[in-house]
Amino acid sequence: MSNDRCSRMIRRIGLIVALGIAVLITLSCSSPVSTRSVPVVVAAYPDTEQQMLAALTISLLRANGYSVIDRTDLKSEWHVRQALEAGSVHIAWQNSSVVWFSYLGHDKPVSSESSLFREIKAEDYTHDIAWLTPVSWSTRQSILMRADRAADMGISTISGLAQEISGINPDITICLPESMINSTRGLSGLLRVYGFRLRTENIRPMEPNDALTAVLNGTCDCTIGSVKDLALNADELTLLRDNLAFFPASILAPTVHIRTINQYPELERILGQLTHSLDHATLARLEREVARQRQSYERTAIKYLESAGIID
Repeated sequence: MSNDRCSRMIRRIGLIVALGIAVLITLSCSSPVSTRSVPVVVAAYPDTEQQMLAALTISLLRANGYSVIDRTDLKSEWHVRQALEAGSVHIAWQNSSVVWFSYLGHDKPVSSESSLFREIKAEDYTHDIAWLTPVSWSTRQSILMRADRAADMGISTISGLAQEISGINPDITICLPESMINSTRGLSGLLRVYGFRLRTENIRPMEPNDALTAVLNGTCDCTIGSVKDLALNADELTLLRDNLAFFPASILAPTVHIRTINQYPELERILGQLTHSLDHATLARLEREVARQRQSYERTAIKYLESAGIID
């Protein structure tokens, strides 16, 4: 074979290789829409935290090229859970303690968030639900009081509140949902563990938001809440330390139907950017922005994701 012929053949091979590399680069850099065209259904129920988290999730997924169906209009937490188990909903945010007791049927609490997360992740997998990276803060509940009221009484723990009611001020009132009054995981169990009693007339059934308002305006002394209630209300409230560890471990995380995470395994990384960036104060601030500025959840979510550098 002549040298010229060999040279031409080498050039042709080189051209074919170069074209192949160019095609691979083009495919790898192309829009993800073509490979993520199967819609992902994101669900939530009527609750400000749920709506904000869903809006953040939907905006983040769309920015990453996913086709998303918004089902933030489901009636209740129960409807979201049932749809997620059935696979008609693909992504929803869930609270681990609620799932542990209400949907997995356990009656014994788990003391630490990390232990609970490991156990619930393993068990819920059998229900075709995968738990992704959770937020960094605990959603464990305790007794909420106005900060100035607690300071005047010298109270910082639930034991301190129990002593105040038993020995000094039996007229202290508590406002909370009726479902929590006789529950062993609510007021009934709390009184038993801490060994004190409240007068029946000082226990006022009230929805969570109304109970918070009553504590803030001084018409009720305390309620049950979590650390995010503090962030939503600046420095006006204090969360008493649950020194006997009555309230169970609890954490918030995005959950995904198993078929969806198998199809889109990168969701762990993508949604992990969101959970790593959120703390309870930030989430509370975003909820306040929607409420006070009458700005949509979607617009608030996009602005946050852009400012945090999560999307362009």
